[in-house]
Amino acid sequence: MSRREKTAVIGGGMSGMAAAILLAECGRQAEIFERQERIGKKILLTGNGRCNLSNTEIDTAFYRCDDEGQLSRILSFCDGDKEQAFWERLGLKLRAQRGCLYPVTNQASTVLDCLRFRLEELRIPVHTEAECIKISGQKGAFTVQYRSAENAAAKAGAFDNVFLCCGGRAGVYREEEHNGYTLAKALGHTVKKGHPALVPVRCAEDMKAVAGVRVQADVSLWQAGTYLASDEGELQLTKEGISGIPVFQLSRYADDLNHSVFRVDFLPFLKQESLARILRERMDRMPGRSLEQFFAGWLQKKLCLYLLKRAGLKAEQTIGDMPLDRLKGIVAGMKACPFTPMSLGNYRQAQVSTGGIPLPEVSDHLESRKCPGIHIAGEMLDVTGACGGYNLHFALACAHAMTE
Repeated sequence: MSRREKTAVIGGGMSGMAAAILLAECGRQAEIFERQERIGKKILLTGNGRCNLSNTEIDTAFYRCDDEGQLSRILSFCDGDKEQAFWERLGLKLRAQRGCLYPVTNQASTVLDCLRFRLEELRIPVHTEAECIKISGQKGAFTVQYRSAENAAAKAGAFDNVFLCCGGRAGVYREEEHNGYTLAKALGHTVKKGHPALVPVRCAEDMKAVAGVRVQADVSLWQAGTYLASDEGELQLTKEGISGIPVFQLSRYADDLNHSVFRVDFLPFLKQESLARILRERMDRMPGRSLEQFFAGWLQKKLCLYLLKRAGLKAEQTIGDMPLDRLKGIVAGMKACPFTPMSLGNYRQAQVSTGGIPLPEVSDHLESRKCPGIHIAGEMLDVTGACGGYNLHFALACAHAMTE
């Protein structure tokens, strides 16, 4: 792109603001159109208001997509040094906590302020409550038609390029007829169906007895008997189902809940190969204990009573009256306790949404292969990162890929 080219940036989220800043820093012109009443609204919600911006370990393994090779090339546009330099130019200092990168202020509003201040310094025009409804023309001569409070069919042009950074359907994004996916379809793109991701899961089981319990566990997702993915961390049990980071991570793979099951290992410290020996030794030491007392050092009381009830057992039953094989079966159930998903959290609860435009439909610089001059970034693409700053990092990587 030459220094005189002008770009319309549709969407004022992380990828849109960062792309506009990078363009202006190179002497190019950019203009942002954001359909919300303010830019960067979703940034304020990330990391529970702390804004987990990135991670010290960026790898394709932390993303779900159909083209790992192309994803790797896109991520290569924004390595750790380049990312650090970008935020330093904006005046933002980062700190690492267990690999996750946060602003030192621990406030998402600081991130948004630094982005806004830089946009103002570079005198980048920003139109809010401006919902793009049509893009016409071709590379070098695009016209953007948008709906605003003052004008239902305002036009802005001409633009040499258009960056579609409209986000997905998660969080604060509206699910109205005219959105980024509608624009992409009109330009000839396909949109892979998606669902809310990084969300809790509502289950068929009665969970009221264990609502509020938090426990370290291994969680795996299975579809019709086939293993899909697993994750370990703090599991949260709610009155409606299961939540917590492991569940959020696995929700990215829950495309079809039919014949699906989440299996929870509530005793991850017990290894299957040594299970019989450990149980035998424990039974020998505690022959007079009840089942509730036997598991007291391994499970929280509420959780123990719940799991025993699910197994059809009475908590007061004496451990000495139970054969080893029967006890092994009880523990096996605790190590692979099934939860039947009924539904995922909705888009309002979701941190991201899956699906979107397949990566093969754009170049490594994210230029559309259907309509040259159009670039597509961030959550609009069929790339879904794990919790831990991976989605915001991908948004920033997209901004670098589009502008280099």
